[in-house]
Amino acid sequence: MRDYVKKTLLEGERIILMSHRHWIVFMPAIIWLVITLYFYFSFSYIRNLAIFPLILTVVQGFLGTVDYLISEIAVTNMRVVVKIGFIARSSYETLINNVASIDVTQPFWGRVFGYGTVIVYDTGYRATAFSQIPAPLEFRRTVQSQIEGRIPRVQVVPDEEK
Repeated sequence: MRDYVKKTLLEGERIILMSHRHWIVFMPAIIWLVITLYFYFSFSYIRNLAIFPLILTVVQGFLGTVDYLISEIAVTNMRVVVKIGFIARSSYETLINNVASIDVTQPFWGRVFGYGTVIVYDTGYRATAFSQIPAPLEFRRTVQSQIEGRIPRVQVVPDEEK
């Protein structure tokens, strides 16, 4: 299922960082499972009604699994590639040379569980946000190290004193 990045590699391109969405995509299913168990074990007279949150649990679990398995987030030595979605696919690709800056935002729970939103700004001032990215600071550090490796070094030689 995760072959989009490998299929779109350019000549001489190699994968530096490959990831997917964070496991937090399963949180709606976990919440519905807790609600289902609460209704099932707390109220014996309405135990049959627990089927409704159970159905929501299964649906949310399926959607979270698809989102987790289908998403691809990669940094190569030449590009940043993000592909999310199966039926309605959204993909973002930009050359490392065109990345102007990267912002990372992490809410409290994102800091606790290790996920966040990465916003990539390209040289055309287009901002693209990717949510629920695992280890977003590592993602940013990897992109920055690839940018740093592509910038030609200019050595400044001080003037000789006269």
